Amino acid sequence: MARFEHVMRPPRLLLALLLPLLVLLHSLVLDAQSQPPPTREAEQTQREVVHVIVAGATGDLAAKYLWVALFRLALQASSTSDRVYRFIAGASVSEERGRIWSRGFFSETFAQRVCGPSQDLAADPAALLICRSFLEDEFKPNVRYRPLRSEPHYQDLATALHEANEQEPNGVEVGRIVYLAIPPQFFLQNQELYVMDHYAGKLVVHALRNYLQVNAAVLHPIWNTQHIRDIHVTPLLCITITPVVSLLIASCIWLQIEMTETATLQNRIHYFDSAGIIRDVMVNHLQLLLGVAATPSFEALTTSNAAPSSLPQAQLRFIQGLVWPQQHALFVAQYEEYATHYQLEMGDDPEGNEEQQNPVTFTPTAASVEFWSSLAEWRNTSFRLSAGKATDERLLAVTVSFREGVFSDTKAPPCAFTVIIQRGINADPRDSHRLEWSCDVSDILKSLQLPTDWEYLDPEDQRVITPKRSTLSDFQRETGLTKPWELGDERSAYDVLLSEVATGDTGHFADLSEVEAAWALWTPIVHAAEASWASFSDEHGDQQQMAPATYPAGSSPWQKRHSNPSSSFDSSPLPKEEL
Repeated sequence: MARFEHVMRPPRLLLALLLPLLVLLHSLVLDAQSQPPPTREAEQTQREVVHVIVAGATGDLAAKYLWVALFRLALQASSTSDRVYRFIAGASVSEERGRIWSRGFFSETFAQRVCGPSQDLAADPAALLICRSFLEDEFKPNVRYRPLRSEPHYQDLATALHEANEQEPNGVEVGRIVYLAIPPQFFLQNQELYVMDHYAGKLVVHALRNYLQVNAAVLHPIWNTQHIRDIHVTPLLCITITPVVSLLIASCIWLQIEMTETATLQNRIHYFDSAGIIRDVMVNHLQLLLGVAATPSFEALTTSNAAPSSLPQAQLRFIQGLVWPQQHALFVAQYEEYATHYQLEMGDDPEGNEEQQNPVTFTPTAASVEFWSSLAEWRNTSFRLSAGKATDERLLAVTVSFREGVFSDTKAPPCAFTVIIQRGINADPRDSHRLEWSCDVSDILKSLQLPTDWEYLDPEDQRVITPKRSTLSDFQRETGLTKPWELGDERSAYDVLLSEVATGDTGHFADLSEVEAAWALWTPIVHAAEASWASFSDEHGDQQQMAPATYPAGSSPWQKRHSNPSSSFDSSPLPKEEL
């Protein structure tokens, strides 16, 4: 029986900030205490059982994506393998409230999401009946709620799982237990822990990783501080899509990564207030993208005989080399309507006193942070990560800005490589999913290979790369589901990654060492951001904390950053070398 690893995130990432999390216990036949659905009892006793523990099971992202993806995974397995999935839905609410949630969530609405419309409207009524029967007879009976809000709850869960493990019949191969958001010291060694961020399953991130890896030997000589000024996950200000705005590149001097969303946090305050934008987005999603963007610099990718373990080691070295300069290389802000949303959701009385109306803890809804690197190959390059909620546009982009003269005459604007991962919800996919060079790089970078199933937008001008038209539709079925009907919701990144997990593909995973290194980097930043409100509110003149900005919902928080000298990004912690 093939062994495969599953993903987790350790508790030091704080349960409140995590995305819907799942834990898989695999290679188990049915334990004596678990009763299979009566319709398949004889069959299931001969099948491999995978126990899935979903921490954060009642959360927003779990409701939107994860439960749908898990249903598809179980449905596919029911017809193509000898595997049965059983689910423990864990969250902070009581067991009674959890059962109420389960009955309400797995309702007719969920059935239509995963199986499609009612039988009168179904393109294939027979297939619809199969899907609905599986939902009622197997999936729903195999979902059980369990409170997971404290360490004793996790200890009890671990004990129950180990007892089930010990009760297996002799001779049955027992798989490893891998947990997400469960204290790893109870169960795991470092090599048994793999961390997955669902952004790794996004179409463009898949393509970017593929593009940078297959072209690593070509890109490696220029993917360093001698040629790159900045890598930026950043505001649209520094992103070029058309020649009309290409001159803006001249002012962009970072590797920049930016994620902005137009939606406010109304009805999500209960979760978000304990997390903030840094924990919610930057520590996981943007950190992942920064690591992907840096991969051509890794020596491990330039040799064909590199060991599989060399890439994680290179990623770890890159993370450990990142340095946060000082506090004014951090900008934090909160949209103005946040306090009202907090009062409505958290139960504060709007008619109460001022202290009640203004929470004493500052929860940033927008932040921008700059890093430098102690590594020789990156010593003169800066890395900027920005994220914001309730902004004027929806955008997720990565910008790599090269130095003057790398690809063209020094009089020309510096070249940039921009990756658009997502844009407005109704945007043309070939506009919101693209890899783009702002200049012609063909003279320097010979024979660049395209990502799998991507193509040049214009074969005569090979600067913009987009998914093939067929890829955009095929990605809706990325998990390999070959059923003759279309399920209700579109495929998501969760579908892609869960499918890879189930086949043992750990290419998009990090290990615990990388997570610990990332948190060593980010913990002082989180503390500084959350302390900023208290320090700013304190009238003592000797406080040196930055003043958090505010911005109206639906506007750009970065305008406040550029207009506030105290939050500028104008110093480096390391002496710069002459190039």
